[in-house]
Amino acid sequence: MSASASDKEILAGLYGGRSVEILERSIQERDGHFEADFSSLRLCSRFQRIFSASHQRGVGFEAYLRAVDKGGKLVNSREIFSKVVDEEDLIQIDRMRLLLHVKNFAAANIDDRWLFVNIHSKVMLGRRDPDVDFLREVLEHTGVPPHQVIVALREHQGNYETVLAKTIAGVQKMGCLVLFDDF
Repeated sequence: MSASASDKEILAGLYGGRSVEILERSIQERDGHFEADFSSLRLCSRFQRIFSASHQRGVGFEAYLRAVDKGGKLVNSREIFSKVVDEEDLIQIDRMRLLLHVKNFAAANIDDRWLFVNIHSKVMLGRRDPDVDFLREVLEHTGVPPHQVIVALREHQGNYETVLAKTIAGVQKMGCLVLFDDF
């Protein structure tokens, strides 16, 4: 999957302070939900309720990326990410996914539940110094308080303990919680 000309314009601003605003250009509100176009796909958020046995109630919502191709076929997130070969496209899709999830959660006005989100492991761990600033920008932009967000970290291959520790520290310093998923 490669980026179209309009996607390249978005990519050009991903590393600057305007990254959230640039990604906003691709987002549209449809029937009370936010969606975005990327290449030949329409990206959207879906949420699964999270129930806690110890709390004996629902405690939050786990966000999932879903997409529909031009033919109307549902494309799951694994398939989306498996087709991405360009690191810039991977970063863009992952950031778009995060922005969509948080915007949709904020629009639902849920103030007594957590939002569980993932950051793609290649984006999170593929750098010497993890970049948690984008998450901070998204939370500030949408007004979702950090204490209401749980970042789920997935199992990964390789020797990334130092970067993982920096990522966890950065996310926690921001005020978000961390959950280890599939470790």
